[in-house]
Amino acid sequence: MEDMFVTVAILGLAGVLGSGVLFRQKRMMTLLAAAGVLGQMMWLLLTLIDRTIFQEISSEKVYLVGAVLLLAAWLPLYKRWRLPYQNGAGSGRRDIVVIGLMLAVAGGAGMVLGANGFKSEDIVWHGYYNGDTTTLVSLVQRSLISDGLIKDNVFAADVGLEYPTLLHAGIAEALKSLGTGVEWLRLLPIMTYVQIFITVPMFFLLMDLMMPEPDQEWKRWLGVKSRWLVSIVQGGIAAYVIALSIDNFIYPQTHFFLTGAFLLLAALVYQLYQARGEDEGLYLLPAAAIALMLLLSNAVTGTAAVVLIAIYHGLIAFDRSRMAWKRGAHLLGVILWLGLFMGLTPGNSSLGAPGYSYEAAAFMLWIAPAFFILVVGSLLQLESKREVVAGVMGLSALTFVVFIFSNRPIVVDNAERFMYQGLIIGSPLLLLPVIRGWYLIRRELILSSRKLPELWAGWTAVLLLLGMIGLPAFSSLARAGDNLLRQNEVVIDSAMRQAGWWIADNTADTAIFLTSPEEPWAVPLLTGRSVVRSDFWLSAKDETLNDVANGFWGDKAAQEKTLQLADYLLLTRDERELWEPLSYDKVFDNKGVVIYDLGSG
Repeated sequence: MEDMFVTVAILGLAGVLGSGVLFRQKRMMTLLAAAGVLGQMMWLLLTLIDRTIFQEISSEKVYLVGAVLLLAAWLPLYKRWRLPYQNGAGSGRRDIVVIGLMLAVAGGAGMVLGANGFKSEDIVWHGYYNGDTTTLVSLVQRSLISDGLIKDNVFAADVGLEYPTLLHAGIAEALKSLGTGVEWLRLLPIMTYVQIFITVPMFFLLMDLMMPEPDQEWKRWLGVKSRWLVSIVQGGIAAYVIALSIDNFIYPQTHFFLTGAFLLLAALVYQLYQARGEDEGLYLLPAAAIALMLLLSNAVTGTAAVVLIAIYHGLIAFDRSRMAWKRGAHLLGVILWLGLFMGLTPGNSSLGAPGYSYEAAAFMLWIAPAFFILVVGSLLQLESKREVVAGVMGLSALTFVVFIFSNRPIVVDNAERFMYQGLIIGSPLLLLPVIRGWYLIRRELILSSRKLPELWAGWTAVLLLLGMIGLPAFSSLARAGDNLLRQNEVVIDSAMRQAGWWIADNTADTAIFLTSPEEPWAVPLLTGRSVVRSDFWLSAKDETLNDVANGFWGDKAAQEKTLQLADYLLLTRDERELWEPLSYDKVFDNKGVVIYDLGSG
């Protein structure tokens, strides 16, 4: 365990060094946030190496040696490292806006975390926790009892897992280093707050790269004299973009833990377009590594990462001002990334005939006002920010390709995430149209000598426009609050938790349980063991699921069929009368939950 703490310290130092080398940071908060995200990605890289190449060697040694080598790779670049405010524009004023937004998001997370989690001896979860957080926790639990990257589907025992699991393995290794057991769920609030503090500042890192503050104090910033005003507008835009999908930023789920890395990748790819000579390698190597980590951690975010880096290679490949050999090398880069995408993603998008889902279209319409402003900003900056516009439009095009041509509902439902990811990486482009819009309103309605009816009509139009733009953000806040604070309450009581402890201590890691297919999916969530089937998006919707469901409705024939598929049967107090009496040995009974050994009949 001591070696792991040393490893974390070394990776932290490597992250701080890399953050200051890769970016000329303007704010202390972005320096620390980028260092944290880099540290996370280096940890995932070491997890990948440990779980796929050096499985026979002690994990502590692999991590320690790997961390030393990663730090050694950054050390020769120490002369490039700069503190914020050391050279050029920047002051503590700019960090105040970042800290204010972080605290606001953390406050929202605090409300959610207060309504979910441990309540005395029970675990109480609402809404999205029952799907997204259950997925995260269950796959981490499975990773805790596995050596490699897991491919077994804990929600459907005999079906392959269509979900990348590097992130879950990385979290599991971190938990092992802390010596935690199944009760690590108590750490979820801390993990959530830490992730907020390293994700929110990444919006401002992108803004500082794409819309930098002039070095000379006398120069106007985007035509604005007041530095404070531009900083506040930056904070307002970041807050608005976050609010449009606030549930992605305030509770623990896979996308939440990867958003900071995706923003860091966008920053690195942007730097790649500005780099020349040896500097290209400086940015390409970490960008490629992060894209690979994202591809192995989440299907949606990983796909978006591949799109970003493939677009970079594609733009260079078709840039006639570049040398022929370089264009050819970048064309190979496009082919390589497409090959990695096809070979490493376990899921299937099932593209086919055109279709339409009105439910999936709802969120796309939800963010349409913000996207319209982004399109305006893209047109205004098409020449100076063409690489950013290309990334935004590439992700947007992917949204509609998946939405129209995929035949899998779960894939279609996630299509809108690509559109939102395009919005967050293009958020700095919103600055110019917002500022120009303000100057237009100021000129036409504040400084002009219009008649009173014209002013009333003008201000009414402005307020209506602001209402249309702001309504999706307020609706998102209301929806997230309703889902995460009140709706669909599910309780894992103390009896089930005791059963989970017994399962963890007394059954094989590969044991399969026959349980109710309805939520909560307590067995995988508390123990990482597999269940025969569950009525969950990661589970197969097949005849076996129907048999399990019918069995728990009291169908004796279905019970006989499904009992042959599991090692143990777990029943709650309310379910026992539908199954008992049984000829199998009862191995656990605390009056609330009973477990039968199905190998004893």
